[in-house]
Amino acid sequence: MVANYLHFKPSSRISIGVYEAVVFSRNNQFEIQYLNPVTLYRTIEQFLDSPDNVLIGLNLSYIPVDGTKSYGQLMLDEFRSDQIFAGNGWWRNKIAYQLGVKHYDLFNIYRLDLQLEFNTAIPYTYSQRVADETGNVLTSYSYFNQALAHPLGANFNEIIFEITYHPSSDVKLSTRILTSNYGDSTTENIGIERVLRTIPRVLR
Repeated sequence: MVANYLHFKPSSRISIGVYEAVVFSRNNQFEIQYLNPVTLYRTIEQFLDSPDNVLIGLNLSYIPVDGTKSYGQLMLDEFRSDQIFAGNGWWRNKIAYQLGVKHYDLFNIYRLDLQLEFNTAIPYTYSQRVADETGNVLTSYSYFNQALAHPLGANFNEIIFEITYHPSSDVKLSTRILTSNYGDSTTENIGIERVLRTIPRVLR
């Protein structure tokens, strides 16, 4: 695997990051073309007839007012705009994203923080079909069959609500409420409704 991350902070209130990674497998060799630190990996991967798993992502955080930060991330595994807006549930549009807000010093209490976050990844995100002769998938975004991005892997919606309080530098008190809706099992990817359909149901 190779990865690049570019971070840009145009002001004290805005932060932007761009991420790209490719997971690949070669017999007894490294794909030397992926050592190029400038060219986008997707361009190289297409030149190689698309044998590998390329992921690109964008993250953004913004401070609208002092003490409050909103943030989000978007990751594209595979994406075709004509299919995602067609509304036919085409499985190969594989995306994941995160939306969140964090408020510091709630009720003017020093170091009492509140966080609300939503995470989702549609079915088959991070996965790849390329396998070796024994059937082991070599280019999924995982390590020893453990997901690298999120413990639930893909095919889930998740809402997190957390309150944290630091009464002193040595003590931290926190309460977290987490609810998730997921469709994976240990043997197959069952699938759930598309992300745009499940968000209203999960929020209810």
